[in-house]
Amino acid sequence: MIQKDSSYELSFVSKKNFKMQLKRSADGKMHAYCTINKSEAILSNLFVHINGGTALSPNVDYVILSGIDPISQIAVSEKMIL
Repeated sequence: MIQKDSSYELSFVSKKNFKMQLKRSADGKMHAYCTINKSEAILSNLFVHINGGTALSPNVDYVILSGIDPISQIAVSEKMIL
């Protein structure tokens, strides 16, 4: 979904309540923003742990989100169990 400020909202098919936004940062580059540990962060890495299933329908156990806090520039990460 395109927002008025040229940002885009993204979500997982399996977890609709987890939202990410693709938008311009202060440096003018596009970054994916998401909530990590209850605060907004720039997403730098997304690890999906798959345990069986098929190529079209994998069994995802958990996702590890890693990013950078845009204000403090500190690395943050969170494990989300699906």
